[in-house]
Amino acid sequence: GVDSGAFQATSARVNGVTYDIFTELDRSAPGRALLRASLADVYTDSRARPRSDSIAYYGQANWHFSDAGTLTFGLRHTKERRRNSNESWWWGGVALSAANFPDSTALERSLASAIRTANARSTAYIYGSTEDSSSAWLVNPSYKLNATTLLYASASYGEKSSAVQFLRTNSVVSVIKPERVLDYELGVKTTFLDDKLRFNVNLFHTAIRDFQTTVYEPDPTTTSGYASFFGNAERVVTQGLELDVGYALDRQWSLSLTGAYNPARYESYRNGSCPVEIDPNTIVAGCDLTDERLGGASDVSVSFGVDYRAPESAVLQWHGFVNNSYRSKYNASPTFSSYGEQRGYSVLDAGVGVGFGAGKYDVSLVGKNILDEKYLISVSDFSNSGVSRGALGLR
Repeated sequence: GVDSGAFQATSARVNGVTYDIFTELDRSAPGRALLRASLADVYTDSRARPRSDSIAYYGQANWHFSDAGTLTFGLRHTKERRRNSNESWWWGGVALSAANFPDSTALERSLASAIRTANARSTAYIYGSTEDSSSAWLVNPSYKLNATTLLYASASYGEKSSAVQFLRTNSVVSVIKPERVLDYELGVKTTFLDDKLRFNVNLFHTAIRDFQTTVYEPDPTTTSGYASFFGNAERVVTQGLELDVGYALDRQWSLSLTGAYNPARYESYRNGSCPVEIDPNTIVAGCDLTDERLGGASDVSVSFGVDYRAPESAVLQWHGFVNNSYRSKYNASPTFSSYGEQRGYSVLDAGVGVGFGAGKYDVSLVGKNILDEKYLISVSDFSNSGVSRGALGLR
């Protein structure tokens, strides 16, 4: 449309000078005509063909070394091949030439062409592939201390396979490293008071190398010389405690509490993408996000619920629940922008229902977020010139 060019007008470098395209073209009537024509009736299309093939063999065995103790071993070997290809093209629009815009200057035509070039590209067919072989393993000892208490531990390793992407306006093949995860856990599962009280707790430590996320890398095709791509952060550590408690007050009422303390951090993330509020011209080599909390991750999450189920009758059985979930503060932006900061919040759900037909049927009315809490779940701010978008949670 005729407004598309103005919306996409950012900056361009012509003969060693950087110009604000919109400001320059808005100075004259021929410039405004070029601004409207730059993307009017211009269309783009592309064809991407990703493909993944995976083959694996695996097995798991339990060794009951005593009546109360079991040692579980697991092994999986996977071979994957990933292929990707891409091509794109554009058509339409009037030629941004002196013949069509006789009163325009050469600079104005160059700036209008810069808008079209940035948004309507034809790229040649490009193909890339990668092959991975990985072995995942698990060692899990457990010991039944008594009829109501189980102690366990585990150590495991796994990988998230690599990926193929195309950089620099689809002219360079880039292969993302596999993500490698090593996890340790220690826990107990137990019940008390004739199985009325359930208490499960789990300690964990997970180290992730080459965590797949957005990184900031050199790109000579951009004005700043850098661009954000999908890549690998050096190391992520997530560790903490998980808790699961349930208590049956009687046959009608029960309480539940689940929670986690998980201060997940980037232990090394030296080339992260910078927030949208930072001037890209001042960025030398991205932003060091080491020691930052993982995007979208809360240190504390807790959920508390109450359930009620009326005594069974010959016809109907009423039931209901109330559940409140709390999350501590986090940042919903992948670049840790201040616009993505979300304070701690609680979401209250509730419902009521009735069963009938000897338990064959049930009708329930459920309300989600009944107090209408407003909270962000994601923010996109990859561009210093485009529109940023925030996605709200369920309301």
